[in-house]
Amino acid sequence: MMEWLQRTPLQPSPDSSRPVKPPAPSFRATTESLVPVPKKRTSRSVRNIRRSHDHLAINHHAVQDCPNCGNLSQRHHVCPSCGFYKGRAVFQDADAGSAEASS
Repeated sequence: MMEWLQRTPLQPSPDSSRPVKPPAPSFRATTESLVPVPKKRTSRSVRNIRRSHDHLAINHHAVQDCPNCGNLSQRHHVCPSCGFYKGRAVFQDADAGSAEASS
């Protein structure tokens, strides 16, 4: 009498030889898992215009104290005030060069 409760959906029913199909998913269950997709492809120009100001938000021009003179300079660049990079002189100061030439 209660054997219809004990049957699983994929077992054949006693009335027919075909297996019982599980119920179809509802419309809501199928649409909740969908992800929005853009209608048109974004061109390279539009993409790059959108990204053009992204570099302003990030601190690309990170500065540090120069180990030689103590003034601020960009990392991995020659110090603009003393002309040193990695502990050696790369170029001489314009003021120091003109003072030596005039004397």
